[in-house]
Amino acid sequence: MAFDSKKIVYIIVATILLAVFSFYLFYQFRFYVRFPELILEVPAGDMAISEPHIEIKGRIDTETVLTLNGRPIYIKETGEFQERINLGDGLNALEFEAQNKAGKITKIIRYILVK
Repeated sequence: MAFDSKKIVYIIVATILLAVFSFYLFYQFRFYVRFPELILEVPAGDMAISEPHIEIKGRIDTETVLTLNGRPIYIKETGEFQERINLGDGLNALEFEAQNKAGKITKIIRYILVK
């Protein structure tokens, strides 16, 4: 049985293309089925403070839109965000909502009591 070098090259190229295409499909599928990752460093949990403002800080997937109580939050290219938020006296609810391009949403709510 003689091996045709053209056939071998075609088989190798086709196998590589199939592997690359399969990896691409897997990556895209994974992106569409998972929820965006939202990590809040500050506030890490519900808290009571005496100042009428707080510096929020965290990380998020870079291809995600982040809002705080419906207002967009600027996200750096690295996925980090940081912003000073003014609060009212009493109990304040901070609702963080991250939405990726596939429409998947992650929500985190923090309650901040200003004394």
